[in-house]
Amino acid sequence: MLKHSDAAADARVLLSDGSEVLLSELWKEDNIALVFLRHFG
Repeated sequence: MLKHSDAAADARVLLSDGSEVLLSELWKEDNIALVFLRHFG
Protein backbone atom coordinates (compact mmCIF):
# COMPACT_ATOMS: atom_id res chain seq x y z
CA MET A 1 0.00 0.00 0.00
CA LEU A 2 1.37 3.40 -0.96
CA LYS A 3 1.68 6.14 1.62
CA HIS A 4 1.05 9.83 0.97
CA SER A 5 4.79 10.60 0.68
CA ASP A 6 5.66 7.64 -1.61
CA ALA A 7 6.79 8.42 -5.14
CA ALA A 8 4.47 7.40 -7.94
CA ALA A 9 5.63 4.84 -10.50
CA ASP A 10 7.09 6.29 -13.67
CA ALA A 11 5.06 4.95 -16.57
CA ARG A 12 5.15 5.34 -20.34
CA VAL A 13 2.06 7.10 -21.61
CA LEU A 14 0.67 7.28 -25.12
CA LEU A 15 0.05 10.81 -26.39
CA SER A 16 -2.72 11.80 -28.79
CA ASP A 17 -0.20 12.01 -31.67
CA GLY A 18 0.79 8.35 -31.12
CA SER A 19 4.16 9.03 -29.51
CA GLU A 20 5.20 7.63 -26.12
CA VAL A 21 6.76 9.62 -23.32
CA LEU A 22 7.59 9.01 -19.67
CA LEU A 23 5.08 10.52 -17.29
CA SER A 24 7.91 12.17 -15.36
CA GLU A 25 8.99 14.06 -18.49
CA LEU A 26 5.55 15.64 -18.81
CA TRP A 27 5.54 16.55 -15.12
CA LYS A 28 8.90 18.37 -15.43
CA GLU A 29 7.47 20.76 -18.04
CA ASP A 30 4.21 21.75 -16.33
CA ASN A 31 1.28 20.48 -14.31
CA ILE A 32 -0.63 17.66 -15.98
CA ALA A 33 -4.10 16.16 -15.86
CA LEU A 34 -4.01 12.40 -16.32
CA VAL A 35 -7.25 10.99 -17.74
CA PHE A 36 -8.08 7.30 -18.04
CA LEU A 37 -10.59 6.40 -20.76
CA ARG A 38 -12.30 3.06 -21.09
CA HIS A 39 -13.94 2.06 -24.35
CA PHE A 40 -17.17 0.12 -24.11
CA GLY A 41 -18.19 -1.38 -27.33
